[in-house]
Amino acid sequence: DTNVDVTVKVYTLRGQLVRQFSTSKSPVSSYVKVVYDCTDDSGSRLPMDVYLYQVQAQDSVGTVASGIGKLVVVN
Repeated sequence: DTNVDVTVKVYTLRGQLVRQFSTSKSPVSSYVKVVYDCTDDSGSRLPMDVYLYQVQAQDSVGTVASGIGKLVVVN
């Protein structure tokens, strides 16, 4: 297996970047699990709202996959 480098960016609906983090994982089959604690870059919990996230994954041979989705934070 090859490692996959995964970058996650979380944005407000206005386009402000609130969190970015990266990890390197060894995938199990074709899936990589990333756990996010709903905090911003300073460690504060995000307020209840709707956010957008972008995930980008790149393997060791340079193949890139990406996607964008909605994230709803509730208390």
